[in-house]
Amino acid sequence: MNENINLSNSSNLNNLSNLISKFLIHLRKISRAENTISSYHSDLKIFKTFLNQFAIPYTKVSPETLEHFKQYLKNESLEGPNTIRRMIISVRRFYAFLTDTNHIKHNHVNYFKVPTRIDHLPEVPSSDEFDCFFDIIKGDSLKSKRDRALILTLGYLGLRVGELCKLTWNDLYLEANTAYLHIPGKNSRTIPISEPLFSILSTYQKSIVEIEKYPSIFISFRGNREEEIMPTISRHGVKHLIYHNARLASLSGITPQSFRHYAAIRWIKSGLDENKIAEYLGFSNLNSLEKYYQLLQQL
Repeated sequence: MNENINLSNSSNLNNLSNLISKFLIHLRKISRAENTISSYHSDLKIFKTFLNQFAIPYTKVSPETLEHFKQYLKNESLEGPNTIRRMIISVRRFYAFLTDTNHIKHNHVNYFKVPTRIDHLPEVPSSDEFDCFFDIIKGDSLKSKRDRALILTLGYLGLRVGELCKLTWNDLYLEANTAYLHIPGKNSRTIPISEPLFSILSTYQKSIVEIEKYPSIFISFRGNREEEIMPTISRHGVKHLIYHNARLASLSGITPQSFRHYAAIRWIKSGLDENKIAEYLGFSNLNSLEKYYQLLQQL
Protein backbone atom coordinates (compact mmCIF):
# COMPACT_ATOMS: atom_id res chain seq x y z
CA MET A 1 0.00 0.00 0.00
CA ASN A 2 2.71 2.48 1.05
CA GLU A 3 4.77 1.47 -1.96
CA ASN A 4 1.85 2.34 -4.24
CA ILE A 5 1.49 5.76 -2.59
CA ASN A 6 5.21 6.42 -2.94
CA LEU A 7 5.15 5.39 -6.59
CA SER A 8 2.15 7.61 -7.18
CA ASN A 9 3.89 10.58 -5.53
CA SER A 10 7.06 9.91 -7.48
CA SER A 11 5.12 9.78 -10.75
CA ASN A 12 3.28 12.97 -9.85
CA LEU A 13 6.55 14.78 -9.09
CA ASN A 14 8.18 13.58 -12.32
CA ASN A 15 5.20 14.76 -14.33
CA LEU A 16 5.25 18.10 -12.54
CA SER A 17 8.99 18.52 -13.14
CA ASN A 18 8.48 17.83 -16.85
CA LEU A 19 5.65 20.35 -17.03
CA ILE A 20 7.73 23.00 -15.28
CA SER A 21 10.50 22.40 -17.83
CA LYS A 22 7.98 22.82 -20.66
CA PHE A 23 6.74 26.04 -19.07
CA LEU A 24 10.29 27.43 -18.89
CA ILE A 25 10.88 26.52 -22.54
CA HIS A 26 7.64 28.34 -23.38
CA LEU A 27 8.86 31.44 -21.54
CA ARG A 28 12.08 31.43 -23.58
CA LYS A 29 10.10 31.08 -26.80
CA ILE A 30 8.12 34.21 -25.99
CA SER A 31 11.38 36.05 -25.21
CA ARG A 32 11.06 36.44 -21.45
CA ALA A 33 14.25 37.71 -19.79
CA GLU A 34 16.53 35.08 -18.25
CA ASN A 35 16.27 36.58 -14.76
CA THR A 36 12.46 36.40 -15.06
CA ILE A 37 12.65 32.75 -16.13
CA SER A 38 15.03 32.06 -13.24
CA SER A 39 12.53 33.58 -10.78
CA TYR A 40 9.71 31.40 -12.17
CA HIS A 41 11.90 28.33 -11.89
CA SER A 42 12.86 29.10 -8.28
CA ASP A 43 9.24 29.82 -7.28
CA LEU A 44 7.90 26.66 -8.88
CA LYS A 45 10.61 24.49 -7.28
CA ILE A 46 9.48 25.74 -3.86
CA PHE A 47 5.85 25.10 -4.82
CA LYS A 48 6.75 21.57 -5.96
CA THR A 49 8.47 20.92 -2.62
CA PHE A 50 5.35 22.11 -0.83
CA LEU A 51 3.09 19.80 -2.85
CA ASN A 52 5.40 16.88 -2.19
CA GLN A 53 5.56 17.56 1.55
CA PHE A 54 1.77 17.53 1.86
CA ALA A 55 1.19 14.81 -0.79
CA ILE A 56 -0.98 17.06 -2.96
CA PRO A 57 -1.21 16.02 -6.65
CA TYR A 58 -0.58 18.94 -8.99
CA THR A 59 -3.90 18.14 -10.70
CA LYS A 60 -5.79 18.72 -7.44
CA VAL A 61 -4.48 22.20 -6.66
CA SER A 62 -7.28 24.59 -5.64
CA PRO A 63 -7.63 28.10 -4.22
CA GLU A 64 -7.52 26.46 -0.76
CA THR A 65 -4.19 24.88 -1.71
CA LEU A 66 -2.74 28.29 -2.53
CA GLU A 67 -4.00 29.69 0.75
CA HIS A 68 -2.25 26.78 2.48
CA PHE A 69 0.90 27.49 0.42
CA LYS A 70 0.81 31.16 1.42
CA GLN A 71 0.50 30.28 5.11
CA TYR A 72 3.24 27.64 4.74
CA LEU A 73 5.65 30.28 3.42
CA LYS A 74 4.70 32.66 6.23
CA ASN A 75 4.95 30.04 8.99
CA GLU A 76 8.30 28.79 7.75
CA SER A 77 9.51 32.42 7.46
CA LEU A 78 10.74 31.53 4.02
CA GLU A 79 9.87 34.77 2.28
CA GLY A 80 8.56 38.31 2.81
CA PRO A 81 5.04 39.39 1.77
CA ASN A 82 5.98 40.80 -1.63
CA THR A 83 8.01 37.70 -2.53
CA ILE A 84 5.08 35.48 -1.47
CA ARG A 85 2.87 37.60 -3.73
CA ARG A 86 5.30 37.01 -6.62
CA MET A 87 5.28 33.26 -5.96
CA ILE A 88 1.49 33.14 -6.05
CA ILE A 89 1.57 34.98 -9.39
CA SER A 90 4.15 32.46 -10.69
CA VAL A 91 1.91 29.52 -9.73
CA ARG A 92 -1.15 31.17 -11.30
CA ARG A 93 0.70 31.76 -14.57
CA PHE A 94 2.06 28.22 -14.58
CA TYR A 95 -1.46 26.84 -14.20
CA ALA A 96 -2.74 29.16 -16.94
CA PHE A 97 -0.07 27.59 -19.16
CA LEU A 98 -1.21 24.07 -18.15
CA THR A 99 -4.78 24.96 -19.10
CA ASP A 100 -3.82 26.56 -22.40
CA THR A 101 -1.76 23.49 -23.37
CA ASN A 102 -4.50 21.04 -22.26
CA HIS A 103 -2.43 19.43 -19.52
CA ILE A 104 -5.26 20.10 -17.08
CA LYS A 105 -8.95 20.62 -17.84
CA HIS A 106 -9.93 23.20 -15.25
CA ASN A 107 -7.83 26.00 -13.79
CA HIS A 108 -9.25 26.49 -10.29
CA VAL A 109 -6.08 28.33 -9.23
CA ASN A 110 -7.24 31.38 -11.14
CA TYR A 111 -9.93 31.96 -8.52
CA PHE A 112 -7.35 32.66 -5.83
CA LYS A 113 -6.94 36.39 -5.26
CA VAL A 114 -3.37 37.66 -5.58
CA PRO A 115 -2.24 39.25 -2.29
CA THR A 116 -1.98 43.05 -2.29
CA ARG A 117 1.50 44.37 -2.88
CA ILE A 118 2.98 46.01 0.21
CA ASP A 119 5.15 48.92 -0.80
CA HIS A 120 7.82 50.36 1.41
CA LEU A 121 5.95 52.49 3.89
CA PRO A 122 7.05 56.12 4.04
CA GLU A 123 8.68 57.68 7.08
CA VAL A 124 6.39 60.39 8.37
CA PRO A 125 7.34 62.97 11.01
CA SER A 126 5.09 63.04 14.05
CA SER A 127 3.21 66.22 14.98
CA ASP A 128 5.84 66.92 17.63
CA GLU A 129 8.67 66.46 15.13
CA PHE A 130 6.94 68.72 12.61
CA ASP A 131 6.44 71.40 15.28
CA CYS A 132 10.08 71.01 16.34
CA PHE A 133 11.22 71.46 12.74
CA PHE A 134 8.99 74.52 12.29
CA ASP A 135 10.07 76.11 15.59
CA ILE A 136 13.77 75.83 14.71
CA ILE A 137 13.23 78.64 12.18
CA LYS A 138 13.96 81.71 14.30
CA GLY A 139 13.89 85.43 13.67
CA ASP A 140 11.78 87.98 11.84
CA SER A 141 13.85 88.38 8.69
CA LEU A 142 12.40 87.94 5.20
CA LYS A 143 14.29 84.66 4.85
CA SER A 144 12.85 83.33 8.11
CA LYS A 145 9.34 84.31 7.03
CA ARG A 146 9.88 82.61 3.67
CA ASP A 147 11.21 79.47 5.35
CA ARG A 148 8.22 79.24 7.71
CA ALA A 149 5.78 79.79 4.83
CA LEU A 150 7.55 77.21 2.67
CA ILE A 151 7.64 74.47 5.34
CA LEU A 152 4.03 75.03 6.36
CA THR A 153 2.90 74.99 2.72
CA LEU A 154 4.61 71.64 2.18
CA GLY A 155 3.34 70.17 5.44
CA TYR A 156 -0.24 71.45 5.25
CA LEU A 157 -0.91 71.24 1.51
CA GLY A 158 1.21 68.21 0.55
CA LEU A 159 2.84 69.72 -2.52
CA ARG A 160 5.63 68.11 -4.46
CA VAL A 161 8.85 70.16 -4.41
CA GLY A 162 8.66 70.77 -8.16
CA GLU A 163 5.13 72.13 -7.80
CA LEU A 164 6.14 74.40 -4.93
CA CYS A 165 9.05 75.91 -6.91
CA LYS A 166 6.72 76.86 -9.79
CA LEU A 167 4.09 78.64 -7.71
CA THR A 168 3.40 82.31 -8.46
CA TRP A 169 1.42 84.90 -6.53
CA ASN A 170 -1.29 84.56 -9.17
CA ASP A 171 -1.85 81.00 -7.91
CA LEU A 172 -2.57 82.21 -4.39
CA TYR A 173 -5.82 83.80 -3.22
CA LEU A 174 -5.81 85.18 0.31
CA GLU A 175 -8.98 86.71 1.67
CA ALA A 176 -10.38 86.53 5.20
CA ASN A 177 -13.33 84.30 4.32
CA THR A 178 -11.87 82.47 1.33
CA ALA A 179 -8.28 81.42 0.81
CA TYR A 180 -6.90 78.81 -1.53
CA LEU A 181 -3.88 77.79 -3.55
CA HIS A 182 -4.18 76.67 -7.16
CA ILE A 183 -1.52 74.22 -8.31
CA PRO A 184 -1.16 74.39 -12.10
CA GLY A 185 0.28 71.74 -14.35
CA LYS A 186 -0.37 68.08 -15.09
CA ASN A 187 -2.02 67.44 -11.71
CA SER A 188 -3.88 70.75 -11.57
CA ARG A 189 -5.94 71.20 -8.41
CA THR A 190 -7.12 73.80 -5.89
CA ILE A 191 -6.54 73.37 -2.15
CA PRO A 192 -8.23 75.49 0.53
CA ILE A 193 -6.03 77.32 3.04
CA SER A 194 -6.81 77.71 6.72
CA GLU A 195 -4.97 78.86 9.85
CA PRO A 196 -2.14 78.95 10.71
CA LEU A 197 -0.96 78.77 7.09
CA PHE A 198 -3.19 81.70 6.13
CA SER A 199 -1.49 84.06 8.61
CA ILE A 200 2.01 82.78 7.82
CA LEU A 201 1.56 83.33 4.07
CA SER A 202 -0.08 86.73 4.58
CA THR A 203 2.79 87.93 6.77
CA TYR A 204 5.37 86.65 4.29
CA GLN A 205 3.58 88.27 1.33
CA LYS A 206 3.44 91.68 3.06
CA SER A 207 7.16 91.49 3.85
CA ILE A 208 8.26 91.42 0.21
CA VAL A 209 9.04 94.94 -0.97
CA GLU A 210 8.19 95.60 -4.64
CA ILE A 211 6.48 92.23 -4.90
CA GLU A 212 5.67 92.86 -8.55
CA LYS A 213 9.36 92.24 -9.31
CA TYR A 214 9.10 88.72 -7.90
CA PRO A 215 6.20 86.74 -9.42
CA SER A 216 7.28 83.47 -7.76
CA ILE A 217 5.90 82.92 -4.27
CA PHE A 218 9.08 81.40 -2.93
CA ILE A 219 12.03 83.59 -3.73
CA SER A 220 15.66 82.73 -3.06
CA PHE A 221 18.72 84.56 -1.84
CA ARG A 222 22.29 84.71 -3.11
CA GLY A 223 24.26 82.93 -0.42
CA ASN A 224 23.34 84.23 3.03
CA ARG A 225 22.92 87.84 1.86
CA GLU A 226 19.23 88.66 2.13
CA GLU A 227 19.66 91.92 0.25
CA GLU A 228 20.38 89.94 -2.94
CA ILE A 229 17.03 88.39 -3.82
CA MET A 230 16.83 85.78 -6.57
CA PRO A 231 13.61 85.31 -8.61
CA THR A 232 12.70 81.81 -7.40
CA ILE A 233 13.94 79.04 -5.16
CA SER A 234 15.22 75.89 -6.85
CA ARG A 235 14.58 72.26 -5.96
CA HIS A 236 18.14 72.12 -4.66
CA GLY A 237 17.47 75.20 -2.54
CA VAL A 238 14.39 73.55 -0.97
CA LYS A 239 16.33 70.37 -0.22
CA HIS A 240 19.21 72.33 1.30
CA LEU A 241 16.79 74.28 3.51
CA ILE A 242 15.12 71.09 4.76
CA TYR A 243 18.31 69.10 5.37
CA HIS A 244 19.96 72.07 7.10
CA ASN A 245 17.06 72.68 9.47
CA ALA A 246 16.64 68.95 10.12
CA ARG A 247 20.25 68.87 11.36
CA LEU A 248 19.64 71.92 13.56
CA ALA A 249 16.54 70.24 15.02
CA SER A 250 18.44 66.92 15.46
CA LEU A 251 15.82 65.11 13.37
CA SER A 252 16.89 62.18 11.21
CA GLY A 253 15.21 60.82 8.10
CA ILE A 254 13.54 64.14 7.17
CA THR A 255 13.34 64.73 3.40
CA PRO A 256 11.20 67.06 1.24
CA GLN A 257 8.87 64.10 0.64
CA SER A 258 8.38 63.71 4.40
CA PHE A 259 6.18 66.81 4.49
CA ARG A 260 3.95 65.52 1.69
CA HIS A 261 3.46 62.30 3.68
CA TYR A 262 2.79 64.37 6.80
CA ALA A 263 0.02 66.28 4.98
CA ALA A 264 -1.59 63.01 3.81
CA ILE A 265 -1.61 61.52 7.31
CA ARG A 266 -2.87 64.79 8.79
CA TRP A 267 -5.82 64.89 6.36
CA ILE A 268 -6.70 61.23 7.00
CA LYS A 269 -6.63 61.75 10.77
CA SER A 270 -8.86 64.81 10.40
CA GLY A 271 -11.56 62.68 8.78
CA LEU A 272 -11.41 64.44 5.41
CA ASP A 273 -13.12 62.49 2.62
CA GLU A 274 -10.59 60.22 0.92
CA ASN A 275 -11.60 61.45 -2.53
CA LYS A 276 -10.67 64.97 -1.45
CA ILE A 277 -7.37 63.77 -0.01
CA ALA A 278 -6.47 62.02 -3.27
CA GLU A 279 -7.49 65.16 -5.19
CA TYR A 280 -5.43 67.49 -2.99
CA LEU A 281 -2.36 65.24 -3.31
CA GLY A 282 -2.75 65.06 -7.08
CA PHE A 283 -3.40 61.31 -7.18
CA SER A 284 -5.36 59.84 -10.09
CA ASN A 285 -6.99 57.14 -7.94
CA LEU A 286 -7.56 56.08 -4.34
CA ASN A 287 -5.09 53.18 -4.53
CA SER A 288 -2.24 55.63 -3.96
CA LEU A 289 -3.59 56.30 -0.46
CA GLU A 290 -3.27 52.65 0.58
CA LYS A 291 0.27 53.07 1.93
CA TYR A 292 -0.92 55.78 4.30
CA TYR A 293 -3.72 53.62 5.69
CA GLN A 294 -1.21 50.79 6.15
CA LEU A 295 1.10 53.19 7.94
CA LEU A 296 -1.66 54.40 10.28
CA GLN A 297 -2.32 50.80 11.34
CA GLN A 298 1.25 50.64 12.62
CA LEU A 299 1.24 53.99 14.46
